[in-house]
Amino acid sequence: MSIVGFFTTRQVHARSVEEAGTLAKRRVLSEWQPGGAYAEANTGSLPRLLIEDVWKVGFLAEFFQRDSGCYAFYQNDD
Repeated sequence: MSIVGFFTTRQVHARSVEEAGTLAKRRVLSEWQPGGAYAEANTGSLPRLLIEDVWKVGFLAEFFQRDSGCYAFYQNDD
């Protein structure tokens, strides 16, 4: 089975949409680099990331919702 993509979300504090994208990418990539949660399981190269959407989270949602860090992986035949 080969994985060809995944979807994940990250909450970041940023001053602009561009900064939010950069911070989110940096955070996800850190999980796949040496020392990260998925580094040992990663038998390929680092993921190439594409930001699909960025949205503002309100104060209450930011305060009460935790960033799960979950991934939804897509197989080659999906």
